[in-house]
Order: sequence, then structure tokens, then C-alpha cells
Amino acid sequence: MRRRTVPTRPSKDELIILMTSTDKGKIEAAKAGIEAKWAKWAEKHGGKKVKVKPKPTPSKITTPTPKPITPKELTAADDAWQKFAGSQPFKFQGRADIEGAHTKYFFTDGKGEKWLFKPAEEFRAYGDEAAYRIGRLIDPDAIEVRYIELDVPGRGKLKGSIQKWRTDLKKEFDFRDAVVEKLTASELEGLQREHVIDWLISNHDAHGKQFLRLKNGRVAGIDYVEILIMVSEVE
Repeated sequence: MRRRTVPTRPSKDELIILMTSTDKGKIEAAKAGIEAKWAKWAEKHGGKKVKVKPKPTPSKITTPTPKPITPKELTAADDAWQKFAGSQPFKFQGRADIEGAHTKYFFTDGKGEKWLFKPAEEFRAYGDEAAYRIGRLIDPDAIEVRYIELDVPGRGKLKGSIQKWRTDLKKEFDFRDAVVEKLTASELEGLQREHVIDWLISNHDAHGKQFLRLKNGRVAGIDYVEILIMVSEVE
């Protein structure tokens, strides 16, 4: 009985690249590798030489390296916030008609810039600021979030967190309907960075709506009031 010959199979790495990579150069290189194996098998067992496309060189993705923030800069930023908040610059504007499980409010400062105030339990509001303080060590451009107490008409003085309202977002401003295959290299890098921050602070509430797409191509994480919520108490 004649033994049946089986064509050489693609390698595991080649299959992973074809199914997961967004780098066109790597994908073409994987395809070329598979075609070369098939051509070699066909020539050996079929006696027919098959022309193979030259193996392309994978394109190199350059990931921007953020400039680390120094302790002096951290102290200066915190001192500047204390001075700014101490001047009581915020003026109530009204309820913020935006998505979310809890009611939020808009305030403006002395320059007319809009801020988003999120009432929350004290430890959650401080958690939101703590997440920013940790996140800025990894991403110096992290959105600044601070604990504050503000008067809301009809509700009195409320504790919560506040952050400047962003106007530099893309038309598709978050990742709620994102298609993985269409994400840019910069977006993938940004999402990976944000996941590292989530792991550090035990934030298990992250979802597509909590990562913003900025016009400059960067990704910014928001809404960290649920940090450490899954950490059990040690008896």
C-alpha cells in the first residue's frame, strides 16, 4: 500500500499571527512562509516547481515612550491643585445629561472652563483620585481627577470627584463598538497601558465606555470609583 503524504502544516506562530496580528507586514510574512512550505512539499511529491513570492520584511511599529514624571513635578501639580481648589472657583451649572449609573453635575471655573463633578461616597471619591495619582506614574498625561466637596442646589454639600470636561475627543470617542481588527497600534498600546493600571489598583469595572479616544491618537482611562471593590477583607 502506498503511504499517503501530508503537506507540511503552518507553524503555531504563523497561525497565531494570521488570527490575531494587525501588522500587515507580519501577516504577509506568515502567508509567505506557509506558501513556501506548500511549494516545497508540492515540488517534492508532485514533481512540479511552484513559484513562491519573496518573503516580505515585517513593518516595525514604533511605540512612543512617555517622558517620566518627576517627584518634583508631582508635588508641584498637587500643590497647584490645592491652591486652585482652595480659591473656591467652581460655579454650579446643572445636571450633566450623560451616560452612567449615577447622577453627575457640571460646574465651571473662573475661566469658564467646564468640569464634571461625580458625587460619591468618600472612600470611592478618594479612590478615584488615588487611581489618578498611581496612573500618572505610568502615563504622565493621565486625566487629572481630584477629591472635592461641592454645594449642589437642592442636595447640599456633596462629596465626590471632579475632572475637567474633555473637548478633544474623536467622533467615536470611546471603545463601546470597537472592532479589534481595526484598532491602531497606538490604540492597542494605550489599552494595554490602561489594563496595567487597572491591575495595579484592582479595578475590575473597566469596559469599553471607560477608555476615551483623544484626537491626538492617545487613549485615556476614566471612572475609577470601583477600585479595590473586589479585594476581600483579611480577618
